[in-house]
Amino acid sequence: MNEHFYIVQSKAMPKKPKTNLYNSPKEKIKQSLAIPLYTNAMYLVADSVTTALLGFVFWIVVARFYSPADVGFATAAISIAIFLSALGCLGFDYSLYRFLPSTDRPSELINTSLTFCGIVCLLLGALFLFGLPIWSPNLSFIRGSVVFSLAFIILVVLLTLSVMAGSGFIARRQAKFAFFMNSVSVVLRIPLAILLVVFFHSFGIIAAYTLAMVVAVAIGVFAFLPRVVVGYKMLPQLKTTVIRNVWKYSSANYLAWLLFSASRWILPVLVLNILGPDANAYFYIAFTTASLLFLIPAAVSSSLFAEGSHFEDKLGENVIRSLKLTFLMLVPGVILVFLAGKWLLLLFGESYQANAFPVLLLISLSSLPLSINYIYSIVLRVTDRLKELIIIWGLTAIGVLGGSYLTIPILGINGVGYAMLGTHTLVTLYIFSTRKLAIPHS
Repeated sequence: MNEHFYIVQSKAMPKKPKTNLYNSPKEKIKQSLAIPLYTNAMYLVADSVTTALLGFVFWIVVARFYSPADVGFATAAISIAIFLSALGCLGFDYSLYRFLPSTDRPSELINTSLTFCGIVCLLLGALFLFGLPIWSPNLSFIRGSVVFSLAFIILVVLLTLSVMAGSGFIARRQAKFAFFMNSVSVVLRIPLAILLVVFFHSFGIIAAYTLAMVVAVAIGVFAFLPRVVVGYKMLPQLKTTVIRNVWKYSSANYLAWLLFSASRWILPVLVLNILGPDANAYFYIAFTTASLLFLIPAAVSSSLFAEGSHFEDKLGENVIRSLKLTFLMLVPGVILVFLAGKWLLLLFGESYQANAFPVLLLISLSSLPLSINYIYSIVLRVTDRLKELIIIWGLTAIGVLGGSYLTIPILGINGVGYAMLGTHTLVTLYIFSTRKLAIPHS
């Protein structure tokens, strides 16, 4: 398989240090952890796994305390909030990855990114609520109270600030702080959801998300960022020179992300509108369970992006390392889902086990080709091949959303699984057939 992933190395690249073939397993582990790519990747994987596992516990608790209809409405609303927050990032999270390692004014870049994207998210949240009867009448309960509306908008802004702060940690090769910040959020959600069910019913889930994010973002921005960036202070700031300098790179990555990720966050609303809240609850729980797998390649790719931005001449070597690390963790995970998936879903209730298992298997399988596509997207970002990135993720969005729209009325929620698996596999075959993971001379 390596011939499909060969990398043309730079002549200036230093030779690898010789290693002792008789090193003990413990010594080999220590050597691996000394490599920043692996260190940050493992923190990011730990972040992903911890977030997903505690998120899994959160949804188990929610499924026990709330009705399937409440879960269906709330998951659709949270998906939209996450989607709107990512829209508001405008690709500045990618610019933090790319430019924070080299800028001599890191505080300006971080504060301008936080302020600018926060304002955009505030406007997007308000716009969504204003047009709610058009976008999704089923979520009109959010507009039924000023408190609900404000909580939803605040959640959108906080989610964006969390992403931006996390990007700053990873860009500085300090992914452990992203892990700590996100852990605070997912831990607090669980007791808050139980406490708020009495007062807010289905909106209690959204309120729990919001309050937990308030605490986590405050810790991340005011306590952790100053430790990562010396002399950093959180101040509202809009430097037009900063925006102009990173806009081209940000906007291209933003468009690529928009084309790809839109499908992920629109799917719950699509299922809700076509099949109703109960079916959406089953789909969302299956998707959340499969996210335990999806987050592995996402975490490794984020670490690869940071390393590639620091040392572009080592990108080829790090791509191979990333592929090995990804599949070393991902393949056993997929096997585990096939063996224990039914029992995992039973934790949510018998109806979830009966209705969500087939789509869980399909989505889990799609993580295998998607992992290669993730890593290839990082190669494109580091080497500034952004037009190709936009085309690939655009075709992916068309395949997933279009395929789901056509198959959901026929196959139910399983149609989403087939659309995801088929689309990601076709993209991977394209990469293999054209040897596109090879990096040309600059």
